[in-house]
Amino acid sequence: MDNGTDGTVVELRVHGVSGTPPEAVLDAPQVRQVAGDEWARIFRAIDDEGREVGSPGHVVEALHWGRYTSGSWTFALWLLLVPFGMVNVARFMLPEGTAGGRALTVAAGALRALGVLLTCLVALGAGIVLVDLVATQAPSAISAVSAPVLRAAAVLAAGAVVLGFFVLARSSLDRNLPLDGGDADAASVLARPRALAGDPDVPVLRRLHLAAGLATVAVVGLLEAGGAWRPALGLTVALLGAAIVAVTVLGDPRTAWEARATTGARIAAAVAIGVAALAVLVAAVATALDTPAPAGRAGLDQACAVLVVAVVAALGVLLVANVVVARGGARRDEGDGRFAPFAHGLAATVVAALGVFLGIGYTGAAAFGTAKLVEAAATAPLVVPEMFSRAVYAWGLSTIVAAGIAVVAAVDWLRRRGDFRRRAQDAFVAAGFDDLPATRVREIGTAMWIARVKQHVVAIAATLALTGAVLSLAALESALPQAVGHAPWDLPRWFVLTASTQHPRPGSGWVLALGTLVLAAAAIRLVLLGRAAARQSTTRRGVNVVWDVVAFWPRAVHPFVPPPYSQSVVPRLADRIRYHLAEGRSVVLCGHSQGSLISFAALVRQVGLGGDTTRIGLLTLGSQIQVLFSRAFPAAVNLPAVQGLVDALDGRWRNLYRDTDPLAGPALSWRHRDPEPGLVARIGPGGPEDRGARAVGGDWRLLDPPVPEDPGLQRRALLPLRRHSDFWADPSWPRAVAVVTPTRVPLEEFRPQAPIA
Repeated sequence: MDNGTDGTVVELRVHGVSGTPPEAVLDAPQVRQVAGDEWARIFRAIDDEGREVGSPGHVVEALHWGRYTSGSWTFALWLLLVPFGMVNVARFMLPEGTAGGRALTVAAGALRALGVLLTCLVALGAGIVLVDLVATQAPSAISAVSAPVLRAAAVLAAGAVVLGFFVLARSSLDRNLPLDGGDADAASVLARPRALAGDPDVPVLRRLHLAAGLATVAVVGLLEAGGAWRPALGLTVALLGAAIVAVTVLGDPRTAWEARATTGARIAAAVAIGVAALAVLVAAVATALDTPAPAGRAGLDQACAVLVVAVVAALGVLLVANVVVARGGARRDEGDGRFAPFAHGLAATVVAALGVFLGIGYTGAAAFGTAKLVEAAATAPLVVPEMFSRAVYAWGLSTIVAAGIAVVAAVDWLRRRGDFRRRAQDAFVAAGFDDLPATRVREIGTAMWIARVKQHVVAIAATLALTGAVLSLAALESALPQAVGHAPWDLPRWFVLTASTQHPRPGSGWVLALGTLVLAAAAIRLVLLGRAAARQSTTRRGVNVVWDVVAFWPRAVHPFVPPPYSQSVVPRLADRIRYHLAEGRSVVLCGHSQGSLISFAALVRQVGLGGDTTRIGLLTLGSQIQVLFSRAFPAAVNLPAVQGLVDALDGRWRNLYRDTDPLAGPALSWRHRDPEPGLVARIGPGGPEDRGARAVGGDWRLLDPPVPEDPGLQRRALLPLRRHSDFWADPSWPRAVAVVTPTRVPLEEFRPQAPIA
């Protein structure tokens, strides 16, 4: 063979979300681990006698990384961290721009502020549930233990909840990361030095978040204890404010790496934890010694109002800074808009707002759920702080908005179903199969319509985020005066954007009931999912799909998130590629779904490090490179970076997709119905030869289901729709591998499978 190789081609497959088992990735009943460790594992197929299956010139391997997000039953608890994860990932959605460097700093600071305020919100919720609702308002309904002891225990328990979040997200996958090396001027930040190392401030951030959370719990306890403890309350509030300010101003992105997270900052954060822990102990003693004061509940309402005002202010600052950053990095014309950032570059604000709204929902569900459970045994109705009542009302209104979106979608389906059925029929007719039964036409047409819904996901998310923003602004009518100790403003009764049990509006009763029902159902579902995920790895893989996507990105603005697996998987994949290249082999990297992002990151880093790419080919399948990654994370995946990788591979990149795939689509082309479709860059020769497959540049559209050799199979629906899975089993697969193989091995060598002697 040419290029100085030994002629062997390694087909290295990287699975997507849900931790697809290596047996499924390799389409083999038996596999054996041949390299890697307990987390990033390399497998090959074997037969009953333990011999590797394949051909001498074609080796198939699978990199399995699913254990990073679903390998332990404790990972089921990560469901509680989803709001934190959404705020953290929003940092990587900020576009890069030639202008707006200071605006980027402000946006990052606003996100950090939202992150720590979200931590305070959860701590406040834990304190209100345990200290106020359980131990103060209904102690006799919970325990025979004396009320003072129960109140002190409740304060300590609320502090333990905050500590639990700290411990849950404390782990790190790999402390020996390759930080240096890369191209500082690369189009993708993934190719730059320290791209995956995360933020050096994270250890300090983690400690400051813990200090802020503990201080918030102490504030709840001291408010319950009454005015005699006002000096301690003042000092605790000052500590809390200092922690929030420190988090906000920490970590200017323009500051040199070495100048951040200094030893002095870590020591100061550790001292803050000690002071906050002491404040919790003082609060526990205070609640045990003093009878709860009637003014304590008003103080809790004021604390909630201050938090709401701070969150709305941080969101407002983030929005303004995000607008400036987006204007400086606008790329709306790239790829005819197909690579343009979502929401005109404001995706970071949208996702952060949804994360905050979800966090408020979590705490509201916990508060109202606890109140309903305890109230049955209590001697008097329990009073939930007004903020949570307004949050429940907001969730009720949001549910109505969501129902309206569903109605619009249903109308769109009824209006366009005939068009999609015709498209399905035409695709099979073009493939030489003109006898598709009507039931199959309807099934395929419906799948094609569902696949198009992903094009409107951002509009749906933006609508919900806008709804939350409007409701948050409306909530200021009560939060602003309450934050300074006054009664809520007396607005007209027709102002129905905000309401509570204490301040009802026309029709607010059934909206509150709807919100309570939705949050209660969500809480029950969360508990059941967590229980099932802790017991069953298959459920855990499905539940933690969100972390398969979100935990790729390093910790940056919120430290209470799972460790980023990209720090371990990408270097290990790159090491495996370099190992095969050093052995004289060619590599065809095959990334499915999230695996396509992992593969993209490994290869752009290979290019940025000046590594060899002449013996590498790339297959992406069911990939979101264009439809999601480039639009949600424009600094990491963008048209120049994609074009650069195509050029570095000399056109050896093909992307396989299906019209029925609800999650993925084309990656290297657009405007497929135009006579001259848009193309990313020059693509090497070679296209699909199987019936039904169609090539547009480097994109291959696969027919779903494939045209069978026996037409009766379609009539009896024995070939299921594959949608987002089983690309390895498609008839076009061997041809696709052969086309991107640098050494041009004959197609026959890619057809499995026999034992290797």
